[in-house]
Amino acid sequence: MHQSFIGRQEEQAILQKALQSREPEMVALIGRRRVGKTFLVRSVYENRLDFEITGIQDVSLREQLENFATRLNAHAKPLLPFRRPVSWADAFQMLITFLEGREKQEKMVVFFDELPWLATRKSNFLKWLGYFWNSWAAQKNIVVVI
Repeated sequence: MHQSFIGRQEEQAILQKALQSREPEMVALIGRRRVGKTFLVRSVYENRLDFEITGIQDVSLREQLENFATRLNAHAKPLLPFRRPVSWADAFQMLITFLEGREKQEKMVVFFDELPWLATRKSNFLKWLGYFWNSWAAQKNIVVVI
């Protein structure tokens, strides 16, 4: 069943503008739970998501990294599956390798959903997200949504 928005024109316009920009873009959606942030991103970007991961509440770092490998394999559909990364540093390097292998003229879209569950204390997720953005993504044709 296809659902549509009532309102949210401003938010949709921001996401569309990021997609149409000639610059790399990072967009942060904030708001309380269950108000439709994920639905908004998926609706605006529809089949444009090159990589999407949803953090899992109350699981170990190992389980989050297993989730990362599962999502990367779902998007990449490699002949040999990606292994579970040993750290977020390893995970982001795997993501870079995957994205660099995409031959696209259009802007890539990466979506990290439920960021607080990915970026738990001592996980180092935010440090490596920052490194991913500053060392690689900021020079690419990409939208990163958090």
